[in-house]
Amino acid sequence: MVKEAALHLTHEAKALIGSNGPSILLLDGSTLTPAHSPGLASEFPPAVNQHGESHWPVVLTVVAHDLATGLATIPEWGAMYGPNSVSELDLALRLVSRLPEDCMVVADRGFGIFRMAWELRHRRFLLRVTDSRTKPRLGPESDLGVESDQIITWKPSRHDLKKHPELPKDSSVTGRMVVCHISEPSGNRVRVCLFTSDLTSTPEELAHSYTKRWNIETDLRSLKHTVGLDVIRVRSADMLAKELILAVVAYNLVRTIMALAAQKAGTEPRRMSFARARSHVEIYAARGNTTKEDFDEMLISIAACPLPVRGNRKRPPRKSWRRPRPYPARKPGEAAT
Repeated sequence: MVKEAALHLTHEAKALIGSNGPSILLLDGSTLTPAHSPGLASEFPPAVNQHGESHWPVVLTVVAHDLATGLATIPEWGAMYGPNSVSELDLALRLVSRLPEDCMVVADRGFGIFRMAWELRHRRFLLRVTDSRTKPRLGPESDLGVESDQIITWKPSRHDLKKHPELPKDSSVTGRMVVCHISEPSGNRVRVCLFTSDLTSTPEELAHSYTKRWNIETDLRSLKHTVGLDVIRVRSADMLAKELILAVVAYNLVRTIMALAAQKAGTEPRRMSFARARSHVEIYAARGNTTKEDFDEMLISIAACPLPVRGNRKRPPRKSWRRPRPYPARKPGEAAT
């Protein structure tokens, strides 16, 4: 019931915003650490290292967000550790099967492998690929220090066929392998290797499209911290599923309001502040029944303070505050006094 309600509300949100063509979806993975309970710890085991088992269950999730509006699809999730653990690739393959056929998928090099390219072979896609996977595709004498743009046919390696036995032995994916260099705000040049089914865009346009993938990082921040997925106090796997889905619904409702405010202001939805929009939704919802004039007033107020357009500013050095430790750490299994 929760899934059906979420899908219905998401469909209404997309219809309300309107669409100017096929969407671009950003794919990424993240983790959640809900509160500890015996049920969740057995379903999503905590991490284990040389010091023993940690306290918090760990849930691995894979999400897809629309580049223009930030709207999210219902994620896929599973255990990150334990006997029933799943990988980001497994979750991504499940999620891709639910995405619209006309959308374009953009993902980082964690998904830039043959199995993902094979899954996306009938779609538009843009995948970043590691240098170690790029060089064999371009030839042993290729120089990755030089920008290049070639049409290649990517065939699976013996390792790919062994790890993914569902792949046909004669499987292959044809696309463009693009090697380009992007300037960071600090002035450093970073090599980016891309594999894509887009045969018309220039390498500069492809590199520019990939740099927009960073938007999903801020979307995850809004979803986890502003909506509240970083503090999940459920005690069973079923309630965790409901909490995840309804959090995405609440997130999409705020994103829809942001898109409507952006349309009224004649700007992009990404220029709207998520925290400001959420606060306004809560304030106007607390007033009870509102008129169309009140709704328009809320949209105008949300769009009144757009996010600044930040250029290539230099990053400040990263530093952290030292945390004092006046008490010794508790040992695993030690009872509280």
